[in-house]
Amino acid sequence: MSARQQARAHLEAGELAAAVTAYDRVLSEDPTDGEALLNGGLARYQLGERRAAIELLERARAHHPNEAVIALNLGVMLRGDARLGAAVDAFRAAVTLAPEDASAWQALGSAQRAEGDAHGAVESLRRAVALAPEHVSLLNSLGLAQMDAGLLDAARDSFAGAVARDATYALGWYNLGELTLRVGDPGAAEEAYGRVLALTPDDAGARRGLASARRQRGDLDGACAALEAIPRAERDGAWFFERGALHAAHGEQEAAEAAFQEATEGGVAGARAAWVGALRRRAALGEAEAAARAGLDEADAALWSELANTLKLQGRTDEAREAFDRAMEHADAGPEIAAAALLNLNYLNGTEVSPEVCLAAHEAFGRSLATPVSRTRVEREPLRVGYLSADLRSHAVSHFIEPVLMAHGVETVGFVDVARPDATTERLEAHFTRAHRVGHLDDAALAALIVSASLDVLVELNGPTGHRLPMLAARLAPVQLSYIGYPHDTGLPGIDARIGDAHTDPNPSERCDRVEGCFLAYRPDPGAPEVTSRAKGPVVFGSFNNQAKLRPAWLRVWGRIVAGVDDARLLLKNPSLDDAATRAWTLEHLEVGGLSADRVELVGFLDEPSAHLGLYGRVDVGLDSFPYHGTTTTCEALWMGVPVVTRAGTVHASRVGCSLLRQVGLGDLVTESEEGFIEVAQAVARDEDRRAELRRTLRATMAGSPLCDGTRLARSLEALYRARLADENDKPF
Repeated sequence: MSARQQARAHLEAGELAAAVTAYDRVLSEDPTDGEALLNGGLARYQLGERRAAIELLERARAHHPNEAVIALNLGVMLRGDARLGAAVDAFRAAVTLAPEDASAWQALGSAQRAEGDAHGAVESLRRAVALAPEHVSLLNSLGLAQMDAGLLDAARDSFAGAVARDATYALGWYNLGELTLRVGDPGAAEEAYGRVLALTPDDAGARRGLASARRQRGDLDGACAALEAIPRAERDGAWFFERGALHAAHGEQEAAEAAFQEATEGGVAGARAAWVGALRRRAALGEAEAAARAGLDEADAALWSELANTLKLQGRTDEAREAFDRAMEHADAGPEIAAAALLNLNYLNGTEVSPEVCLAAHEAFGRSLATPVSRTRVEREPLRVGYLSADLRSHAVSHFIEPVLMAHGVETVGFVDVARPDATTERLEAHFTRAHRVGHLDDAALAALIVSASLDVLVELNGPTGHRLPMLAARLAPVQLSYIGYPHDTGLPGIDARIGDAHTDPNPSERCDRVEGCFLAYRPDPGAPEVTSRAKGPVVFGSFNNQAKLRPAWLRVWGRIVAGVDDARLLLKNPSLDDAATRAWTLEHLEVGGLSADRVELVGFLDEPSAHLGLYGRVDVGLDSFPYHGTTTTCEALWMGVPVVTRAGTVHASRVGCSLLRQVGLGDLVTESEEGFIEVAQAVARDEDRRAELRRTLRATMAGSPLCDGTRLARSLEALYRARLADENDKPF
């Protein structure tokens, strides 16, 4: 028997070492023998001799470059050796040599996905599926690659196709559950996980997924039951993570903290960040900061971002900036973290951060996104305007977009990017000509829907914080504008301009379009309590702005104001003030300004809007924040009969109060300097007659002013849209 025959016999018998010895004899006679190089390499690989096996396959590839089987097996070995780039090259050679081999395309797609080339993986796996559509595992692999690429609708179709071909394919049902859970369709996820459990009743992962689906659907008792069905021995860190989410949904933040902490100790990715978030939701900001810092030695971007957000909520926005910078050093820092970092810069813009630095950061963010595609031209009458927002719900933005939608004389299309629609969502949807709920759509599907609407103008209401800017980098309408939800240029080339007015943007750039009059119209809360007269007593200054707007230097200014008026007091309200560390920090900076703690009242979160607005009944003079002005808070104060004093800055965020106050005849309360702010605020406090008159008349004045005139603003916006559209259509294509 020849050495080759002996080698084959040993290989068939599973005698790998003997097969290797026999193939070595073949190679000693002919070092280029393809069979000996391939099979000898495969035998060595199974024996664990990876380096030697790869060397043999590389020799085989060099001598027999047209053999697809050699290229394919070399790729498998290279991937097993974690040499992904070389493996992809080998698999590419295999599919070139054998383009009808589905397994080669599958191997290439799998390696591309492991290397991070999700879109390349999708194309390769599509070829594999086309060649072998009966193999449900190929559809499953394609779905996973599509998820990585953000093609969520396509991924759903792939998983659904797999289980349609084989209803007993538990892995396909499981991944369909994961996908539908991710896109916000908990009902479909619950069904998919239920199918997994019908096939494999002991699958702990499916039970956790079922619990998560039920939690998102609001069935908290059912979610608890699904978790409790997992045996104690199988309750790992992921179990505690989901348990924490359940406690958080129940509002049981302390129990959530404990569960997330156990998940952290169980090594669950993101668990420490969730633990910090649970502490923060309980307004235990000092504890949240400590928990975040304890894990920073091995932290990823999410934890640095959680620390940054915690610092921001305490008012420590300069320290938050440093933490965001650290978050952005990590490769896994996505656009959501970048957007949060940009928002934080707005709290410092014009003071600790120059406008030039803030603008440069936004422009760098814009450049990091996709390059815009070529422009389009659409001309029709009436105008067709689309509004895209994640805040078409019970949110501050709703107070300002609703008057416009109610008064528009053009065709409007709403893209309601809301995860949990509420009664406000339903009310706003009724004002659109057509409304689409799009929170479950991925960027590609939403972009296709927007393009199909054939808009003249698309207006986004979130800025970077809406997380749809990457999609808007491609021009989906002839004109794309940013409005209301963000106080700065997005930096995105695909957004033509931000909308402001002559007061907020007295020296606009080419990327700011100004409406006539105020750029906002306000819809007061219909449940707002009546304005009550103030009883005799010490003057109370107040601010209900969020803590991030309360810069240390400005708190010291407020301290000077209140300390300089006999017996005056200061009332501050925002959710962060439930935290002891934040209260202490706030009082410390007020005391530097000369105001003792016994003259300060700090109020945290109030659940009922009527209680929040009713608290203005105890305030005589509102103090605006700086350099980031209040918007909703200023309008609420004015509606409740409280005059607000503001200081004008140099950027949009520090000039919104200038526009609001002038609409209601209070332009004299707009000041140009720190000393002017102190002087005017104290003068209003001492003018008891004027304060009483304003308390009696300000609501009626405001109701009849341009600030509450949605028709005025709608006509002005429509004129702006037409002018911008005409300019865009006149440009060369």
